[in-house]
Amino acid sequence: IVGILLRCNGYNVVDLGRNVELDAIADEALGVQDGVKASMIGMSGMISPSLGRMAEAVGIFRDRGLACPVLVGGSATSSAFCALFLDTLNYPGGIFRIA
Repeated sequence: IVGILLRCNGYNVVDLGRNVELDAIADEALGVQDGVKASMIGMSGMISPSLGRMAEAVGIFRDRGLACPVLVGGSATSSAFCALFLDTLNYPGGIFRIA
């Protein structure tokens, strides 16, 4: 749904799909293949096991030098999760929960 809304407002959206390797997301955001860097990264978590992967992803993004905003959403995300597990990672691009 978010991808559709962004496309309708003129954004170029690259949807990597579900269960994507975290390094593949970082590679795409860094423009490893095509030289085009992401201006933001969006992740959705519909079930609670995906929350740990989101935190792991943000750590990888930080360690690989990414600094674009990360948008997180989905029914499993909460303000408490973001505060306890994402905000503590000190990601330089900022993490924004979309409710």
